[in-house]
Amino acid sequence: MKLSESELAAEWLSYFKRGDDLIARELLDNFKVVSTSNFRSWISTALQKLGTRATPLALYTEREFPRGQRFFPNLAPGAAMRSVGRSGPKLVEPTRGSSHVGSEGIVAQLLTELARREPKSFLLTPGPDRLRPKKTRPAIHRIAIVTDLIGSGARMNRILDALWKTETFRSWQSHSKSRIQIHVVAYASTIVGAKAVKTHRLKPHLHFKELAPTISDMFHRVTLLHVERVCKFYNPLQGHPGIGPLGYEGTGTLIAFGHGCPNTTPPIFWAGKGGRPALFPNRSAVDFDALFHVNDGIVFADRLAALGQPTLSDPELLSHFDDEASQALLVLSAMARGLRGVSKISVRTGLGVVVAQNLLDVFQRIGWIDSEGAITESGLIELKSARQSIRLRSPLPEDRISVYFPTSLRG
Repeated sequence: MKLSESELAAEWLSYFKRGDDLIARELLDNFKVVSTSNFRSWISTALQKLGTRATPLALYTEREFPRGQRFFPNLAPGAAMRSVGRSGPKLVEPTRGSSHVGSEGIVAQLLTELARREPKSFLLTPGPDRLRPKKTRPAIHRIAIVTDLIGSGARMNRILDALWKTETFRSWQSHSKSRIQIHVVAYASTIVGAKAVKTHRLKPHLHFKELAPTISDMFHRVTLLHVERVCKFYNPLQGHPGIGPLGYEGTGTLIAFGHGCPNTTPPIFWAGKGGRPALFPNRSAVDFDALFHVNDGIVFADRLAALGQPTLSDPELLSHFDDEASQALLVLSAMARGLRGVSKISVRTGLGVVVAQNLLDVFQRIGWIDSEGAITESGLIELKSARQSIRLRSPLPEDRISVYFPTSLRG
């Protein structure tokens, strides 16, 4: 079931004018939806790969930092500008002017659980005194800043700026023996946000599972203009100084988590106006969490149809392929439409970055794409064979090796 076909979305869609409701429906169906359980599982696994007893990891949440503020603001007396203190920044900071806690709340809970379960592998928001070497252990040389989503990258970069503003931290970074490795861990990131974080002067290591789709990624030309018009016309926050019709800093993300909808998503989804309700009231997605778990992403048939491959999206055809072959079929279909580069392919297919890159590597080795990333004649033949297989209606052979990807996509 598509999200637009759910009971939760029906009332929301009914408030759009005829024609506009079709655009709103398409926006909704292009959402990348992530259940709380999937989010927690991936973040936990990613951190456990980074933090071990041999290389303990200091954990911090992404949160607001005023411009010019130090990451560790407490200084020892004197002129040395030496940061001190056992505790680092608060894990959670309520939204300014409100008692509400943002997405850092669920992140903070997860980090707390990890640190309690494996105290020798993880340190929870330690201050500079706990990062320095002790008699019982060496200095901590790895830190992770954790979040659910990197939208524009501005918030994360302000945290990195705060680290750079801290004189003690700069001193550590100037010596190879005391240098700290910075890891930014997010479940999802936009293409723009990933670039912004990677190019920060501190050059952090960025880890994320999914590329978050944005309106500019998913829609083009005339359709993009219609989408932007609908977001502007129905914008419930007209005149808001910081959030425009496409969300914070015009990011236009199309992603929601079971624990909440980010403000980088257009306000028509999370802010009500007059008698028109919000789909995610006050950015809460609690009612959608179970639905997101069931509909975690859009099925292959829908993706293939959207990529201009209606014949390939036939359920009878897809039943002839296992998961690996279906993913290969999806990427080849995207490339046949002229898409190149792992970022664009990941966004348009809904596949994770790692999965998409692995497929591209395999395709190049076996000759389905060339060194420039363009689909070759061999790759087009595979697509043609997949179309023909629906007419053959042959059952899957008992020996699945003959159809197992990457040997062939044929059914």
